[in-house]
Amino acid sequence: LKRARHDIFGKSLALFLRKQPRYDTVIFEYLWLAYLRDAMPYQATCILDTHDLMAPREYRFAMQGLQTGVTITLKDEVAILAKFDALLAIQQEEARWMARLVTNKIVLCCPHGVEAVSETLTTRMEARRSGNLRLGFVGGGSNENAEAMRWFLREVWPIVSQLDIELHVYGNVCEKLRDQPLDAGVTLHGLVSSLDKAYAHCDVMINPIVHGGGLKIKSVEALAHGKPLIASPEGAVGIEKPESSGVIVARSRSEFIDALLRLAHNPEERESLARQALAAAQQQFSPAVSFAPLMALVRSL
Repeated sequence: LKRARHDIFGKSLALFLRKQPRYDTVIFEYLWLAYLRDAMPYQATCILDTHDLMAPREYRFAMQGLQTGVTITLKDEVAILAKFDALLAIQQEEARWMARLVTNKIVLCCPHGVEAVSETLTTRMEARRSGNLRLGFVGGGSNENAEAMRWFLREVWPIVSQLDIELHVYGNVCEKLRDQPLDAGVTLHGLVSSLDKAYAHCDVMINPIVHGGGLKIKSVEALAHGKPLIASPEGAVGIEKPESSGVIVARSRSEFIDALLRLAHNPEERESLARQALAAAQQQFSPAVSFAPLMALVRSL
């Protein structure tokens, strides 16, 4: 956090705010920008959008012998959270943690908001009942994404690749996978101009990630595009009742393989999961639902 602090930026922000009409509410993004709370030159409702609780995230990484970009004790993180009038959590579990840790503050759950696809689901699914099953993974260039895909390619793919299955990988994670031999059925697309087209190309999405925190945006986007999702327990974090939300939670190599075998041979189950995914996206992650608690708070001030 000390590396992310730039006092000259704080002073510039304070000067800027003095020259603007007074704001009633100011939202600060991420824990590492929380120091800018001190730049406020007047009283306003200050909200911290946490995205992740960093101390618990660091603990989960440490359990696997890994490090995170932010190192902080829970006591110090709580002290920072206490400086704000309200706190935004990205998923319900972290919202409950915050409510217990900072008891005198307003805590709201505002997950990542996504618009569900509008194209007719049945038409798209029926068009893909024939041909190879197309798996998809979308990920940035983080070590966590690369590690998850290396595990999948090493432990799961050699078994399921014997079926009529293709694997399509999108995003900067591809750059970290190009140094290893890949089966002919695996395509690394890298960055693409349209994420919607990438999702439309795939039948089933996977998220085998084992490290992280907060909410997995790639999992939410899969639901919003009407795609069945096979995810690790970490990949399904933040999705309420995943078993009825278009998600198959795979807790091991064998469960990943079993889920892929089922979906490869059962288009009716894929269609059912796809409908569940769209419904879950609309009910849990539409912008109207996601940001309703925040808008209600702002309007009440």
